[in-house]
Amino acid sequence: MFTEYLWPDSSEEVRLLRHRIAELERQQTINSPMIIKMELELKEFKQEMRGKNELVGTKLEQMEEWKRIAKLELENKALHVELGHQKVLLNVIGGLEQKQSNDQQIERLQHADKKILLPM
Repeated sequence: MFTEYLWPDSSEEVRLLRHRIAELERQQTINSPMIIKMELELKEFKQEMRGKNELVGTKLEQMEEWKRIAKLELENKALHVELGHQKVLLNVIGGLEQKQSNDQQIERLQHADKKILLPM
């Protein structure tokens, strides 16, 4: 007698299970178009993300190329500055060599003048 209240009889249990199956089938019918729509949206979203990832990759490559170009331009400017300094130094050295040559010429001439003026 106690067990009657705990477990419904098998025909009642079958009726409840059929009722539950019918409910689930109705929910599936209701949810099916929404699931299809969501799957389509997910597919479109994934395609969009792939496109954005490709764009980001392209932009990153472009930025790395710009960085490399900027670095080369900076190195080029530094080399031009160094070349300018070397030209200035060469001009200074050339001027000093010319002055030294002139001083030596003056010294030779003065020495020659002394020989002429002061015979031995």
